[in-house]
Amino acid sequence: MEKKYPVIAGREKGPGPGRYGLPPTIGFMGHDFTKPTSAAYSFHGRMSDTMYCVDSSPGPQYHIDAKITRFGRDGTPAYSMLGRVRAQNELFQTPGPGAYSPEKTPTCNLQRRPPSYTMGSRTQYRGVDSVPAPNKYCLPPLMGPQIPNKQASASYTMSGLF
Repeated sequence: MEKKYPVIAGREKGPGPGRYGLPPTIGFMGHDFTKPTSAAYSFHGRMSDTMYCVDSSPGPQYHIDAKITRFGRDGTPAYSMLGRVRAQNELFQTPGPGAYSPEKTPTCNLQRRPPSYTMGSRTQYRGVDSVPAPNKYCLPPLMGPQIPNKQASASYTMSGLF
């Protein structure tokens, strides 16, 4: 005996809306030729009659490369298999004696330096900081047999037999 499946209405009426890839009905590129195209309007206002005789083009600073179109860069890809050659004067440019300023380097605590004095008054300590900083704590290590009230794990030695 055959198993009866329920009837799906979508199979009886035909394919769904996502079955066919229809061309778009807006825009000009790839427009559906069975649908009329409307006029294209811009958001630009009407220019006065005096503006037609006046040059309203962009200034000399506005320059668009001829290879740039509305679809992107035009032309063949530009690349080469050669490496970049550095100029000879760039290869052997060593700093001169005036390029170093050791007095401007930040001070290091490992070397001795002369004392620095200020003529201002001493800053006051803040009494509101009663909590010590995180680096002021020194807790004992919790691993190893050195702590008498903490349980230590077993210690083994890996040595050969004598």
